[in-house]
Amino acid sequence: MTRFGIILPSGGRSGPALEAESLAGAARRIEAAGFESIWAFDAIGRGFLLADPLTALSVAATVTRHVELGTGVLQVPLRNPVELAQRVLTTHLVSSGRLRLGVGAGSTTADFEALGLDFASRFRRLDESLSIWRATGRARTGPTIRAISNAPGTTLARGCIACVSSASTTSSSSPGTMMRRIFRSSTSWP
Repeated sequence: MTRFGIILPSGGRSGPALEAESLAGAARRIEAAGFESIWAFDAIGRGFLLADPLTALSVAATVTRHVELGTGVLQVPLRNPVELAQRVLTTHLVSSGRLRLGVGAGSTTADFEALGLDFASRFRRLDESLSIWRATGRARTGPTIRAISNAPGTTLARGCIACVSSASTTSSSSPGTMMRRIFRSSTSWP
């Protein structure tokens, strides 16, 4: 069965003004229109303000009841891994388990430059963050975050998060390599 989702209008160059009511109103209209999911994207250094995807989805979660809420793609290496894990779990809980978490290493140099981070080290930083998430998961029990995947036929273990691969064409970022990296590192988190 085909399922349809739509991007949550959350600022940007041509989007509506970024306000709680514009996010909430859009989320209500999307759910009322019958879409299966609402998606938020992650960009920092593009020359315009785009809402933080986890914050935007948390706002959407408070005014919807059934629609799934997803990140496509949350750039893990741009953030502190422990703080990001807390935000992901908060969004997961606020949404009553409707969060679909897509993560990746990032594909745009400008996002890394905006934060003073080395673009070339993004895959190392992703691996480190996933290792920290895995270690954090061993220390506690909690909700399971269901995975999304762009790999046909992928079977997902309990607690997995998955990656929608970067646009880069290096061997370390191929979809298969990225999926193995995520599954290897995160099957026990949270």
